[in-house]
Amino acid sequence: MNDNSVSRILVVDDEELIREVMISSLQDDRYEIFSAASGEEALNIFQKHPCDVVLSDIMMSKISGIDLLFALKKINPDVEVILVTGFASVETAQAAVAGGAYRYIQKPFGSLQEISQIVEEALAAHKNKKNQKAQFQEALYQRDRLKKRLGQLETMYLISHAIGFPENIPLMLKDVAKLLGKVLPISMMACFIQEDHFIRAYIILLSPISQNEIEKFAHDWQKGMQEGIQQKLIVDKSLIENSHLPEGKIDKLIEIPFPGYSNLRGSLCVVLPKMRNLQSDEEELLDVTAAQIAGTIQRLQEFHKKERDRMNLFINGMNDGVIVLNEMGTVSMANDSAFALLKCSQIKEIPEALKNMGLEKILQQTQGNNVMLGDKIKISDGRIFSISALPLSYPWELMSGIIFRDMTKQYFLQKELERSSRLSAVGELLSGVVHEINTPLTVILGYASLLVNQDVPPDVKHDLNLIQSEAARCQKLMQNLLNLARHKVLKKIHIEAKELIEKALELKQFAFRKYNIEVVRDYPQEHILIEVEPGQIQQVLLNLMNNAQDAMESLKQKILKISLRKNQTTAFIQVKDNGHGIPDEFLEKIFDPFFTTKEIGKGSGLGLSISHNIIQEHHGKIKAINEESGALFTIELPLYNENKSSCKAIFIGSDQEVERDLSRHLSMRHIDFKALAKEDVAIHTLQTEKYEIVFLDMIPSNMEKREILFKILETKYFKRCIVLADGTLDAIQYLIEEKHFLSLEKPISLRELEALLKPILEEIDKK
Repeated sequence: MNDNSVSRILVVDDEELIREVMISSLQDDRYEIFSAASGEEALNIFQKHPCDVVLSDIMMSKISGIDLLFALKKINPDVEVILVTGFASVETAQAAVAGGAYRYIQKPFGSLQEISQIVEEALAAHKNKKNQKAQFQEALYQRDRLKKRLGQLETMYLISHAIGFPENIPLMLKDVAKLLGKVLPISMMACFIQEDHFIRAYIILLSPISQNEIEKFAHDWQKGMQEGIQQKLIVDKSLIENSHLPEGKIDKLIEIPFPGYSNLRGSLCVVLPKMRNLQSDEEELLDVTAAQIAGTIQRLQEFHKKERDRMNLFINGMNDGVIVLNEMGTVSMANDSAFALLKCSQIKEIPEALKNMGLEKILQQTQGNNVMLGDKIKISDGRIFSISALPLSYPWELMSGIIFRDMTKQYFLQKELERSSRLSAVGELLSGVVHEINTPLTVILGYASLLVNQDVPPDVKHDLNLIQSEAARCQKLMQNLLNLARHKVLKKIHIEAKELIEKALELKQFAFRKYNIEVVRDYPQEHILIEVEPGQIQQVLLNLMNNAQDAMESLKQKILKISLRKNQTTAFIQVKDNGHGIPDEFLEKIFDPFFTTKEIGKGSGLGLSISHNIIQEHHGKIKAINEESGALFTIELPLYNENKSSCKAIFIGSDQEVERDLSRHLSMRHIDFKALAKEDVAIHTLQTEKYEIVFLDMIPSNMEKREILFKILETKYFKRCIVLADGTLDAIQYLIEEKHFLSLEKPISLRELEALLKPILEEIDKK
């Protein structure tokens, strides 16, 4: 494109007004402007009239701006695409720019001059690309001219050079065939290499030869070898200058075996015209060429073996499953993670395991050198796999690698995060709606209160009282919704347990009326105070009520019973439905993350897991059992204690007897007590929360986690970490000997425990 040529611009938007605005900003004699109202129309125009710049909206039906971008780039990678986006799709537009779009313009437009300026810049960029491409083509042309001028070097030197620095075997042999073709009238060159289990046959054609003739020649070479040996035949026809010539025959075959000292079984073959004989120097050239090829291939085999050993060590250390296919499409290598993901134990079982999971096509696609990068595939057992398939190119052979990653948890977590994001947006909107509704409600309540105290007829007063009570109920419901939607810092307060339950029921009263769910309340007369973060416990109660509602969906009579009880230290909240209950084999799994018994798409499997974590953070417990009809969930929460100490202790370990003894003794001293059995959760908790005393009864086996844990304990809990010794303290003994940590023998003696606690608590009291 020269400076005086007309630039073609395509404007795409499904809104005519927007198209006209953009076109009006580009009125210039230097532009030829095309307009399209959809992605389909834009593609048709672009194929008939290739454009330099495309200005497209993102949000269009059928073919979106992003899809149009990729389609246009496939037709012409040099086209510059400018995306027009609204506020809601800025992130999408930014991602598209990273993927190849030139720029994006945000609606509403700042000015028409902005559009014109960006289009000018895009045209300049397009022109620059074309100039660079022309310069590159010119450089290639100059390089070829230089090669021709240097083409008078000795053929042997060129062959030695080609063989000495191969990118891969087929390319090396092709270069050798091309060089031999300059000094010998050969129509075909072949190289046979025999290995333990198969034969590689590389055939390079310089003149047309029929496929039947080639296959017969390859089969004849293999005669006399043991049965069962496969042959990999690679035929390269790229050196045939005139493909319209009639296909010839193999008239005169010259075979040069590889020298015996190379330890490589095979030979180099060339096909000459029937009446052509070799001169002595030509025979010497072929002998030397065969010896050099054999030596190079042998070095590459040795290199390849070392690389395979290194790759084997590398993939065995990966958490992702890795499968390696050889060039015959057979699985030759797999790591332990692959066996675990595919649920098999031997390499020969892998193809069948892939077939059972519905992934047999992966092997076929990989063998065809198709590239897959993180494709998400749902397999037959419901898991989500991220699968990448890439060719692993070696000079000796072209292998393929398949990488599996189980993305099931991440997939559902992402869905839950998206749901949380939507709920967060709804919460923000809800806050504004509640505020707007509260204003007229306040006015209604005020005037109703004034009128009800006036001298009005009894029937009117009755109506006013009804208006006043219903408006107050609406106002209370609005306040509950607002409290649930607000993002609050976790702060525990003491609150009446019955009040907390009633607030959750108020939020569900519409749903319960709609689905004819009868709510039975069983509360004691006495007050039960608990110290909790109300919003979080309300979330737990709503989760349980929602689950109960789903469990009773198909029943005619639906009864939800809420009970409240207490003992000396604990409040018990029970939620019971009369549904079909929970299968016994699932009772131990229902609080696991991502475990759900609901249909796909109806539950994420996180509700009960989140509820379990919330209750644990409140030093409580949540349990589930089946009764004669339905499931019973019990929440245990500590009662509010006015004399509660501000001291907190944490136990890291899985010994339930030790945990029980410590909990009993520390509660007598009004010390908050928390127990964690998982290494990762314990490390995270110690990093993010503050405790005065740590009881350590578990040493991570992973060295990295162990170092992190010891560093936290040395830094934050110097002389306040008590190690529960049971004879396996080698990993931590030096810290005890240096008086960094304290130790306590198991089984625990309360006298020894008290002796260790006393100085620690005295120091805490002083501070």
